[in-house]
Amino acid sequence: MAYDYKGAYEWELNDWDRHRSAVTTPIGIATIIGGILGYSAQKFETGSSWDTWAFYVLGALSILCLAVAIYQLVRFIHGHVYARIPRPDHLLTYELEVIGWHERNGLDVALARAKIDANLTRAYAEAASKNVLINARRSEFLYRANRALVCASVLTFLLLPVVALNSLKAAPKPVPVHIVNMPSGGKVMSIQSDPPKDPGADVPDTSPPPAPEGSARPLPTTLYDPEPQFPENWTIREGIIPYDKKGDEWT
Repeated sequence: MAYDYKGAYEWELNDWDRHRSAVTTPIGIATIIGGILGYSAQKFETGSSWDTWAFYVLGALSILCLAVAIYQLVRFIHGHVYARIPRPDHLLTYELEVIGWHERNGLDVALARAKIDANLTRAYAEAASKNVLINARRSEFLYRANRALVCASVLTFLLLPVVALNSLKAAPKPVPVHIVNMPSGGKVMSIQSDPPKDPGADVPDTSPPPAPEGSARPLPTTLYDPEPQFPENWTIREGIIPYDKKGDEWT
């Protein structure tokens, strides 16, 4: 039975999309835990009783687990490079060039189509082989992040009764009130600033002048007719927009 290289390639790309969707839940849980720990640190009144030591121990362990989870989530999200087969327009150009080359050299067109299919299968296999390793690494990072979040959630849940007991024992503090009397007859002066100046208004135009018409040299022609080569797979790095330097087309 022939191996389905195209199916394996599509499966790994779908796994990439599933990873993008799966990261939202751990990020939300980490945000909630961080908010609870910050609120508890503001409301807790330190002292020499046992609840202070319990708060410090549970809080430190919760922060440690939360930091480990955030570190694993960063490793899960950042720095992964996926492989993709060549763009459809590049594949179409290659197919037309290969068929035309075989026709010009008196070769069978069926041989050209077989070569195209073989190169495309190889591109599927190479891209799927690279993506499966990346998805396996990301799955392990996500598992470690979830495990650290479970530990942080348990420790934070144990910390809440300690904070609640401490808030019951703490006496309410008086709120100071300051009364400020304005002198009678005072005038309020307003300060007006000059309108903002455009920073690019005084910058001289340093762009080079346009080239004169008819200055471009024609490309030299040659009688050598090499066989077209299959386009290489292109890569996608998460967090970087895949545009070229000019920004006018996809790379």
